[in-house]
Amino acid sequence: MIPVIHGLFTCLVAGVQLLPHFVPTDTAGVRRPDAPARSLEVGLANDLYQRTDRYYTGGFVLRYTAPGLARAPLRHLLPVLPGAARHTYGVESVLDVFTPAETHITEIQRDDRPYAGYWYAGQFVQSDQPGRGISLRTAVHLGVLGPPAAAGRVQTAIHRVVDCALPAGWGHQVGADVVVDYQVQLRKRLLAVGRVLEAGTLAEVRIGTLYDQLRTGATVRFGKWQPRRGTAPGRGKPFRWSGSWEGGLTGVGYNATLQGGVFNRSSPHTLGPERINRLVWEQTAGAVVGWRNVVLAFGQTWLSREFRGGKPHCWNSVTFRIEVP
Repeated sequence: MIPVIHGLFTCLVAGVQLLPHFVPTDTAGVRRPDAPARSLEVGLANDLYQRTDRYYTGGFVLRYTAPGLARAPLRHLLPVLPGAARHTYGVESVLDVFTPAETHITEIQRDDRPYAGYWYAGQFVQSDQPGRGISLRTAVHLGVLGPPAAAGRVQTAIHRVVDCALPAGWGHQVGADVVVDYQVQLRKRLLAVGRVLEAGTLAEVRIGTLYDQLRTGATVRFGKWQPRRGTAPGRGKPFRWSGSWEGGLTGVGYNATLQGGVFNRSSPHTLGPERINRLVWEQTAGAVVGWRNVVLAFGQTWLSREFRGGKPHCWNSVTFRIEVP
């Protein structure tokens, strides 16, 4: 896997050098690295507001960053930008839940998405060149797919709390398997108007036993945020806000939540490769508000059809983050 990762990383970094540089290089920002901050982030996603309860129906993420995580055991698998002015090291845990469109049916629904869920945990590093507007995030995760992830039990418990009908088909979920997940994401700022407007592009590669896919897209952000050189949280103006839009086209090679695990091929219900849409469009509109060390973010994501016979889908997310200089 390492030669593949190194090759992908080299191609991404080389490719971004060809992008136009509308923003002058900020050499001062490169020479004086910012002190990395600690942060704790909790995020929730659900389609309850849309009242659909289908496909990607909910998720949970817990994320922590700290300078000491630079010595975490998997750090040698996570390349960084050469000459980066700032590095952020972190660990994260993710649980995602998927269901068909009709969750009251007890039988297998051969024409619809299978029940599926996964949990993984791992570490990541984000390296930044603020003056050039380049950011690289690499991550590696290990986890489980299927019943060991307890996605069905989590969804059932949530439905009991909110007094909704209980999902009836988790007995037919995608079978147990191992999750090995590797991600490389590169972002490049193409246009900046002070600290009130930014636009850029992104490229992302994801490989492993869970997803094999390549994504490219565009980003827009507007509002008032802290200086790019990384003014420490809690300094400067205490209140900040921003709105954003991000859209991307994903080329799908493999999706274990639809096609089953790589090693365990005995799942009671999966979709064949001929049913998978190989190009999927996703877009997210969001808003962020911050007061000193506390940040609250809201988002709404729209996803095009992932498989033939499926439907587009939409869900909301909320993230709470505490930052410490």
